[in-house]
Amino acid sequence: MADITIPGVPAGVRVPFLYFGVDNSLASYFQSSERVLLLGQMLDGTAKPNVPVQIFGDEAKLFGQGSMLADMAAIVRKKSGFAEMWALPFLDDPAATKSEWTVTVTVDDEALTTPGNAGVFIGGKRYVVAVLPGDTADDVARGLADVIEADASAKVSASADVGELKLVANHGGETAGEVDVRITYNKAGAPVQGVTLTIDQTVVGEMNPDMTVGLAALGDEPYKWVALPYTDATSRAVSRTFFDDQNGRWAAMRMIYGQAFAGRTKDTPAPLVAFGKTNNDQHLSVIGLYGTPSAPWELAAALAAYALVHLSDAPELSRPEQTLELPGILPPEIEDRFDRNVRQTLYYAGIGATTVDQAGVVRLDRVLTTYQVNGFGVADTSYLDVNTMAQLMYFIEYMNNRITNTFPRVSLKDDGNPVFPGQFAVTPSMIRAYVISVAHELAELNVIENVDTFAQLLMVARSSDPNCVDMILPPDFVNQWRIGKILVQFYNQYPTTT
Repeated sequence: MADITIPGVPAGVRVPFLYFGVDNSLASYFQSSERVLLLGQMLDGTAKPNVPVQIFGDEAKLFGQGSMLADMAAIVRKKSGFAEMWALPFLDDPAATKSEWTVTVTVDDEALTTPGNAGVFIGGKRYVVAVLPGDTADDVARGLADVIEADASAKVSASADVGELKLVANHGGETAGEVDVRITYNKAGAPVQGVTLTIDQTVVGEMNPDMTVGLAALGDEPYKWVALPYTDATSRAVSRTFFDDQNGRWAAMRMIYGQAFAGRTKDTPAPLVAFGKTNNDQHLSVIGLYGTPSAPWELAAALAAYALVHLSDAPELSRPEQTLELPGILPPEIEDRFDRNVRQTLYYAGIGATTVDQAGVVRLDRVLTTYQVNGFGVADTSYLDVNTMAQLMYFIEYMNNRITNTFPRVSLKDDGNPVFPGQFAVTPSMIRAYVISVAHELAELNVIENVDTFAQLLMVARSSDPNCVDMILPPDFVNQWRIGKILVQFYNQYPTTT
């Protein structure tokens, strides 16, 4: 029998007595990456633009109160207070314009006979001022402006001018301008009799930030779950390149992976379906939630937080998302909520959707990827649900962890050659057997199924390069029970049987 080789202990040592080497290869266990990355705009904080920074509850200091990123961090924390949270802050594009609104106040002195309130909802938060008989439109407008300006976390700045309340979005750009401004919400908030408020959006924000420089600054640091607030064509193209299978984070030579999540809050069903048809990216998931007072960047952050909590580890990542709550996301009014027929149509356009329960809680219904067709333009469901992307990442990283820890530095022999203890050598058959054993572990974790078939389809062979082993791993991922088709075949009276 050959001597056992102890790392760090030379052969032929004669000095007494015991020499202990340490090998950690059997002590290591797999732990998936659990980082969430927030992409978004900052105001006047201490963070450096286009440089990733970790958030420790100091988002207001880093990005400024009322900033997009401060909003996003607060949403993630509602889902997971222990999240490892990072942000990549952007400044407004120099060519960007900010959305503006004018709230016109009208006072009917004869009708305003009793005290009451008048207010406006901004991003789902109501700003209200007391109104007394004798107050003028200027009084109401100035009072509302003062209340809004007193809130450092407000999504807009406010001023008053001749009976009008002027609102300006905190950030420039298309997405940052999609702040929800309304007078009533869920049938509440109507002003006191004699006061009328009318909203008009006078300027629509344009030009989201260019993410290219900032994303390049991430290097190869792992950020698995990415909240993408921007859904314009340019931003989606940049995201697609960032995650690309050939040269991006999913490339075989990089193996960093990740998934982006975005929300659309201003599209009714027809425009939402049309938008869905402009996408075909398995690394992007989009939820349509028309009519929510929550901002699209808050919805993106809530989705990334969902992924962080429910898609990071097994066996949870194989479970369907239906009924999971999106904390901090406000429900649309009843007439704006998507029914089953609308959701069915969206699911054939690569757009996910939600439901709302009787308590007004927004819950996930189905989260898809935007991938819909293959390279020939033929319908392809291989990347339909986001769970598949999570399972792929987990499977690859788990296999990588197990194989590299078990065979960190070994020599390679053809099958049929003896391998003795202490040689640190392997053959393709030994590798194959080990991969099958790891597949059994993944089956126990509820990530894959049908390991016997996996073993039959598994290919492990030496390459034409004598130092290389080629493998084809054929995992069959566990599916989710999403649909049940049940026929109730009833009787008024069971027939008599003998």
